[in-house]
Amino acid sequence: MKYLEPADGLQVRLCRLLAEILHLDRLGRNDNFLLMGGDSLRTIAQRFSACY
Repeated sequence: MKYLEPADGLQVRLCRLLAEILHLDRLGRNDNFLLMGGDSLRTIAQRFSACY
């Protein structure tokens, strides 16, 4: 699948956050977070640990 850049500021922030969680350089509009190895518990754990 061809990489598509995020279309607006919200998508840019979201793609950066999800790419960070997955330890990727970038994530595009068509990339599927779950199919790329992400899961909700991993996301929550990383966001929680960043707060403390």
